[in-house]
Amino acid sequence: LNYFFIPKLVFHNKSKQPISIIELSGEYEDSHGNWCECHDIKLSPALSENDENYNWLPNTTLNLEPLKLTTFAVRVDVKVKGTPGSSNKHRMRAHKSLPQPFKIRLTLQDTEGKTASLIVEQANEQFVLPTKEIAMKTFDFEDIVAFVYADDCDGDERYWVVIYYEDKSKLRFSFGYGLNGYETKYLDTWLIKDFCNQAKKTAATEIVLDEWNHDWRTITALFDKETFILFGFRIELKTDTSKTRETVLLPLDKLRERLAIEKLEPDDDRIVNTYTSIS
Repeated sequence: LNYFFIPKLVFHNKSKQPISIIELSGEYEDSHGNWCECHDIKLSPALSENDENYNWLPNTTLNLEPLKLTTFAVRVDVKVKGTPGSSNKHRMRAHKSLPQPFKIRLTLQDTEGKTASLIVEQANEQFVLPTKEIAMKTFDFEDIVAFVYADDCDGDERYWVVIYYEDKSKLRFSFGYGLNGYETKYLDTWLIKDFCNQAKKTAATEIVLDEWNHDWRTITALFDKETFILFGFRIELKTDTSKTRETVLLPLDKLRERLAIEKLEPDDDRIVNTYTSIS
């Protein structure tokens, strides 16, 4: 179900006699211009400053007092084929199978058989998808080496990997989708030496980093075939609608300068995994 809320709908009884609304129905316009019956419609007193939740009434029958304004909130439910969004921001939008702007027609009928209709339009806000610049601003990333992403067009999501310097002691790999949060792995001197030793022992030019990977991403460390020095990473991202494969070369001169590989010793207390959430 796709839910639509009208926070305030004002009913004005201009007559000197009370009026009863015996039916409130809802229709929506589909992509072909046809008006279709809504799955359900609910009424609640409009929220005040002290209210947190709507108090939905058992039915849509209303008694309007004479010469008085009465305010209600309206919820309209529409059945659609698809999956719910991954966040409240997604779920508050009209589903992509529905037209934009999305039109809802409310029809009232009173005890005398008189009817009145109101058409309400809803427009989806444009999605803000993560980019290198937006990620830098949202999460305070600095000195970015690479930003790799793949889009899920069905879910309106962007999955991304960003590589950047955290300080002079380590590179940081952060993985996320949308702008809700991210998971982080660190590449420090100790781990670089460990990867190089593994490659040299097995004569491997590639090592898949299983502990860094997920259903939608595969990170592979790349080594020189003669010296087995770590020189880059292959990042593969996969969604239901797209794939991205990119090789990121590490700035070796800068790494030697900033990480001081030959001089630093292993740090047993290093942090290797964190998760950050933005609410």
